[in-house]
Amino acid sequence: MLIPFYFAIGLGLSFDENSSTMRTYFILIFIIALSLRLSAQQADLVNSKEITSPMHKANIGRIVFTSKYIPLNQLKPSDFPSSYRLTNKSDLFFVFYMDNSLTNYLHRLAPDLSADSLGKTGNFQFNLLVDGHLIYSSNLLPGAPSAAIRDTATVFNKPLIDNGDDDVLWTKSYWGRFMHYGGDSALTEGKHLLRMEIRPYLKLADQTKVGSLIASGDLQMEVNRKPKIDLTTIRLNQVNPYSGYTVTSAKLDWGKYIPDKGKI
Repeated sequence: MLIPFYFAIGLGLSFDENSSTMRTYFILIFIIALSLRLSAQQADLVNSKEITSPMHKANIGRIVFTSKYIPLNQLKPSDFPSSYRLTNKSDLFFVFYMDNSLTNYLHRLAPDLSADSLGKTGNFQFNLLVDGHLIYSSNLLPGAPSAAIRDTATVFNKPLIDNGDDDVLWTKSYWGRFMHYGGDSALTEGKHLLRMEIRPYLKLADQTKVGSLIASGDLQMEVNRKPKIDLTTIRLNQVNPYSGYTVTSAKLDWGKYIPDKGKI
């Protein structure tokens, strides 16, 4: 092992490589390097779930996207689209694989805080980029996910767009804010590269601390949210009387409703 030798030479030291002085410096430098390594490592605050899935192990630090919900135990690499078509009717889910739990990532930012305090002052930071440009960054409000999930979970499988479910989830709310604060303008018709990055953050009294990258992923996207519709093929249904109601005899501009029906 010649690294300590060259390190010593860099310090201006001169001696025979086989001398006792050399062995002494080997030992000293090895101890210093080991101490620095150990000090950089912090013990986990909570016990996260053991990572046993081969899929998880192969994708730690990665975000993958799917066009529909697929349970984690059924997910395969072939489910990850090489290209995704975004329309007004399409769904979009994402899975991100971590090597630790959120609480332990936050613990690295503030080792003196308890798990409860970390959960009340920090969460995930989500960034979405389009074609290499940061469009929207959001520090998710503390509180979701729950404490049990923050402490143990090392993988998340969540929707960004789910037209078949009206539940208000934090990930769907995030996508809605992304679209409102620049995403709608950035995702023009045509091809784009969508990138997501996830980091931990803590909002302390005097500053907001953002940790290292937890996971990231790219998605080649074909945006087609404004399809060309042949309005001559659209027909409105006949309006029939309903119990207790009659059909108006007023002249209405029914034609203005044709484009709306074409988008359904």
